[in-house]
Amino acid sequence: MNLKTPKIVRISHHSSESMLDHFLRLKLEDRRLRFGMSVSEEYIRKYVEGINFKRDTLYAIFDSQLRIVACSHLGIVDNSAELGLSVDTEFRSQGYGMALFERAIVAVKSKAIDQIYMVCLAENRPIMNMAKKLKMKVVTQYGDADAHLNIHAEPMEVFENTIQEKVLNGLALWDLALNKVPMKLVSDYCGILGMSITPVGHILTGETLNGQSKD
Repeated sequence: MNLKTPKIVRISHHSSESMLDHFLRLKLEDRRLRFGMSVSEEYIRKYVEGINFKRDTLYAIFDSQLRIVACSHLGIVDNSAELGLSVDTEFRSQGYGMALFERAIVAVKSKAIDQIYMVCLAENRPIMNMAKKLKMKVVTQYGDADAHLNIHAEPMEVFENTIQEKVLNGLALWDLALNKVPMKLVSDYCGILGMSITPVGHILTGETLNGQSKD
């Protein structure tokens, strides 16, 4: 897998274990910056177990060993979305965080959500710098920072970002398939993309099944 141009994959509960491993690899200080306070392994396990994959949107970047080395959690609340993201120490300064953030904006627009926001410690310089680059409104108080970006997508923009989201997922799926990802994960991604897999492993789009339209 070419990590210079990371493929961002939308993940589901099948990747929970890999996601947990990613968080547990973070140093204690990095965990504090990600979660806003020092947290135990038990807290992280409960957090991952409690993620609502059907409601929320999660993305990940995998390394050549198929470990999650960066991930984002877009938590949907009414007509807004909170973003949390993290990157393994050895994969930082490669644009992974910004790539995940920009992908989250595509997802937000495709869902016609009006606002994306982040809550972090004011000392979290990487996130603060990212927020400023994206021209988010940042309010700092009592050591915490709240960054908001209002997004009003017109109907055509919603449609365009929905298509872009499917295309990006498709490209990531293809890249993972070429890198011999376990069939369980490929099947999971295909389900997200409206695809299915035949018994011999052939990937079918949502439009064709057994040579005929599914409609």
